[in-house]
Order: sequence, then C-alpha cells, then structure tokens
Amino acid sequence: MTQDEQIRFVARVIFAEAAADCPFADRQIVALTIKNRCLHPGFAASDPYAAASQQGAYSCIDDSNNKNWAATENAAPICAAWSEALFLATGLYKKRTWPGKELSGSILKSLPVYYHNKSIAMPSSWSNKWYTAVKLGETDRFVYYSAIPTEG
Repeated sequence: MTQDEQIRFVARVIFAEAAADCPFADRQIVALTIKNRCLHPGFAASDPYAAASQQGAYSCIDDSNNKNWAATENAAPICAAWSEALFLATGLYKKRTWPGKELSGSILKSLPVYYHNKSIAMPSSWSNKWYTAVKLGETDRFVYYSAIPTEG
C-alpha cells in the first residue's frame, strides 16, 4: 500500500468517526488517538496506518451502517469535514520516524489513546491486567482516555 493510500485510509477513519456533524476538535481527538497509539507501548502500531487498521480499533471500518465510511469508499466527499480529515491524516505522516516504545509514567497519562461516543459506556476491555484507562476529558460528543500501566 502506498503512503497516499495509507493517508486516505486514515482520513476515512477520522471522517467516519467524526464527520460533518462533529466539530473540528472531535476530528482532532480521533487523529490524536491514532498518533498516540504509535507512541504508546501498549499498542503494536509502527505508523498511523497500522494504528488505524488494527482489528477492532475503530468501529467505523467496514461498517455498512456507517454512512460516512461508505461515502468515502470510492470518492472523496466534497465538504469541509473531509478536507479537515485529510489534512489531519496527512499531518500524521509528516513525522515518519516514530520513537521506540520507551514512553512511560507521566507522559502516558496525558496521551489520549481511546475515546467513545457519550451515548455508550467505556468498553471494559480498556482497563485490563496491563493498562488502566484514565479519563482525560470530553467534548460535546466524545469522552477520551489515556492508558497507564496497571499497578499490581
């Protein structure tokens, strides 16, 4: 897959997760979770495409009920939200050298790696024997979390 194809895939994820009915800040949160999964030792993501395409990472992927995912399959929608998603996805590829998985401690506490729509509860799998999800904040639509090593 070429880098342009990877960028388009990542933009599709950003757009489908936080499309036209969401503010730009929500698209930024989605993009940040993709970026931070490349930096976090709890994810085996070597680049933004690997982070976005991990099985189960983003519920919009191949979701036939997600009209925004379907709308971007063959053509790019003409709207500001798509332009912003493409801009954010392209920005994730500006820095192609991702640091090793040496991040720890207070840095991990500030990296959003998860988010969910406020209409659902936080998935229980986000806190497990390795990592604990810690709420960082919320927007009008999303609640977002970091993942810190579980003590014990």
